[in-house]
Amino acid sequence: MAFRLSGHKHDQRCFWLLSPDNGSSTELAALLKQLEPQAEFRHFSDPKALLAATNAADGPLPEACFLDICAFPSDGFTLLAHLTSPARPIATITWLTRQDHSLALQCLRQGAAACLVSPLDVDQLKPVLARLGFSGSTAENTGSGNLICVLPAQGSCGATLLAVNLAHQALRSGLRRLLLVDFDTLAGTIGFVLKLKPHYSIAEALAHAAKLDADLWKGLVVNHRGVDVLLAPENPLENEIEATQALALVAFIRRNYEMCVLDTGGVFVLPAAELARLADSVLLLLAPEIGSLYNARKTLTYLSGLGVPATRVQLIISQTRRQAAFKPEEIEKALGLGVFHILPHAPQAIEDALLEGRPVAASSTLGQSYRELADKLLNQSSRLAKASAIFCNLRSLFNRSF
Repeated sequence: MAFRLSGHKHDQRCFWLLSPDNGSSTELAALLKQLEPQAEFRHFSDPKALLAATNAADGPLPEACFLDICAFPSDGFTLLAHLTSPARPIATITWLTRQDHSLALQCLRQGAAACLVSPLDVDQLKPVLARLGFSGSTAENTGSGNLICVLPAQGSCGATLLAVNLAHQALRSGLRRLLLVDFDTLAGTIGFVLKLKPHYSIAEALAHAAKLDADLWKGLVVNHRGVDVLLAPENPLENEIEATQALALVAFIRRNYEMCVLDTGGVFVLPAAELARLADSVLLLLAPEIGSLYNARKTLTYLSGLGVPATRVQLIISQTRRQAAFKPEEIEKALGLGVFHILPHAPQAIEDALLEGRPVAASSTLGQSYRELADKLLNQSSRLAKASAIFCNLRSLFNRSF
C-alpha cells in the first residue's frame, strides 16, 4: 500500500497520536522527538475527532499515526481499517500496552505498518521509522547495514550451513563488520557447525538488549575467521522472547554492522516472523521435495499476511539429494515465485567442513555457489540502497514543495 506524503512544509514531519491516556501519548511523543526533533505532534483522545481530521477534504495527513489499539477494544480494528483505507491511507503503527502476540498479528494482518509493545523506547522506534523511510532515523539506525534473514521451509535442508557460509563469503567480498546470529533459541546449531562453545549467548543479548554497548557486546560475541558470531544457548531458551527485546537487539546490530545474517528455526518459531518483517532480504530455503514445497507455500502465505512483500523474499533451492523430485520451473509454478539461486548437491564438501568446524571450502562447487549467492545479494542490496536514497530525496522535495 502506498501511503500519502503529508502536506506539512519545511521538512517538518507531523505525527498523530490516538490514545485516551494523555500520559502515554506524552511519553511516546518525547521518544519520537529524540528521533525527529523538528516533528509536530497532534494528540487525539477521542476517535471521532481523529476521523473528522482524516475526512477533511483538503487537510494535510500526518507522516504516521500511532494508535493505542488496546484502549479501543470494541472499535480499534474499525479505526485501523479507516486509517489505512486506500482512499487516503496513513501509515498506522499500533502500540500495545500489554504483551499479546495474537493481537499484534491481527493488527499486522489488518494493515498496520508496525506493531509496538509497551514499555516503548527509542531503540524500538528506530527500525519502525526507518522502514517508513524517515531519513533522520534511517541514517542513525541502519547506516550501510544489511539484514538477511534465513528461513528454512523445513528442518535439515541446510539453512544453518547457508547462514554460516553466506556470512563468511560476504567477508571475502570486502565487507569488514559482519555478524552471524543464531536466533534459533530452541535448537540452534551454529555452535556445533563451527565448533564454538558459548560462554554467553543470544539469551543474554536479548535480556540486556535495551542497554547494550560496545564493551558488553564484546563479551557476548565470539569471532570466527573475521566474522562475529552470536550463538544460541546450549540449552533451549524456555522464556518467551518479547518483541521489544528482538527489536532493540536488531536496532543495535544495524548500527554496528555492515551486514548481519540471522539464522532462524523457521517462520513459525518466535521471533522469526518479526525478524522477517525487519529484514532487507528473506532467504526462503527449501529442498526440491513434496514436504518442503508444501511448507514453503505455507511460509509464503504467512509472510504475505505479515506484510512482507514477495519482492523481499528470495527463493533458494538446496539440492539435498542427487535426484530432485521437482524441477526449478515446477517449483516456481507451484509457489508463484522465481527461484533466486540453486545450491548444488555436495555431501563431501559439507562433511569435510563439519569435521573441521569451518565454512565449506571456497574451491568446492558448493563453496563457489555460496560465493555467487553472496555476490548476488550484495549487488541487490546496493541497488536497493540507491533506490531508497532516491525515494528519500523525492520525499524531502515533496515536503518542501507543498
